Amino acid sequence: MHALNRAICGIVAVAVAGLITTSRASDEIDVILSAHSVPASARSGGLLNAGAAMLDGVAGILANPAVPTRYFITNENTLGFTYSYGRGAVFSDHIITAGSLYSLNPQLTVGGMYRLLRQDENRYQNELIINASGRMFQRTVERGPVDLGINARLEDMKWELRDLTKPTRVRYTATKDNTWEADDTTYGTIPSNTMWEERRILFDLGLYQRQFTETLDFGITFHNLFGYQWRKHKPLYECVSRRNVDSSGVKPNDTTRIDSCYYLEDDGGRQIDPYYKRMSIGMLYHVRVVDGKALVQVPLQAEFIGIFDRSEDTHFIFRTGLEVWFRDSYCLRFGYARAPRQFPSDAGIKSYENDNIVGGGGGILLERFGIDLYVYGDEWGLATTVSF
Repeated sequence: MHALNRAICGIVAVAVAGLITTSRASDEIDVILSAHSVPASARSGGLLNAGAAMLDGVAGILANPAVPTRYFITNENTLGFTYSYGRGAVFSDHIITAGSLYSLNPQLTVGGMYRLLRQDENRYQNELIINASGRMFQRTVERGPVDLGINARLEDMKWELRDLTKPTRVRYTATKDNTWEADDTTYGTIPSNTMWEERRILFDLGLYQRQFTETLDFGITFHNLFGYQWRKHKPLYECVSRRNVDSSGVKPNDTTRIDSCYYLEDDGGRQIDPYYKRMSIGMLYHVRVVDGKALVQVPLQAEFIGIFDRSEDTHFIFRTGLEVWFRDSYCLRFGYARAPRQFPSDAGIKSYENDNIVGGGGGILLERFGIDLYVYGDEWGLATTVSF
């Protein structure tokens, strides 16, 4: 336990040391958070994405990159595949996930996953995730071993900006009652390229401990802990006011003022904004009932958005649920979250309102083959898994 505490403290220290305090433009898009709101798997979707401490195989690497090694050891498998399809509130066209993991030995598992999140042909995000997980500490007398996992995520995003404001240039003249009156207005043109195009390389880091206590499992994930982004063709709306100039803009004059608004394009690369560095901490309570014929599991998860950004308030999210397995083959799930119902995908929004969200799902596991379903609000998904 002391080793685990030291490891967590060390990781947090590294994360804090790596904070970037770059200011964020007010019209930056939250698509990166919208992508995170998509359930990591159909199983965690039925629990409202409370999967940081769930032993969830191939699909679980997005919730916690440390789970694959323990999953294969527990289920005595060496190879796993997953495929899922769904639709969401933001990504209403397609949500497609396909992935595979291979256990090289009891201490190391590697693999990858591809995910397509698409609203329409002009709004989509491609993700390629490379995962490696392995044992960090050996088992102690009281507790199970601690596993460490890392995701390297390559993302390619194209997002059409809509409802752009037309640039203006207005000249005001002072009146006798000391108010400003517009006497000349001209309009510019909206940029022809209104697409946000961005590529990112991001890294997630997770810790997972099976049998933190006899009935509790533990997981912690640092999302987007390190990363870099390349952006191009994003129009920025800027405004400037020039007071005390005459109509020519040369000679000082107390009776005129000119306000100008215009667009710029923001191209180039920079480190990932600290606001997008998130942390999820999860616990999973599990107990067998009915003479061992049923397994009851209750996840508890806390998420912190903006926890590493000193210039913004941290947004807190809570997730929980109930999962019941009958004879280890048939499952029912119920989930509850106090979280934003939908992360914004449009410009200029940086505050979120938590809502009460409920959902559910179910699953069937027949030896090596499984099917899972989740539904909540406008979100739904269906997944298949195969392991050998």
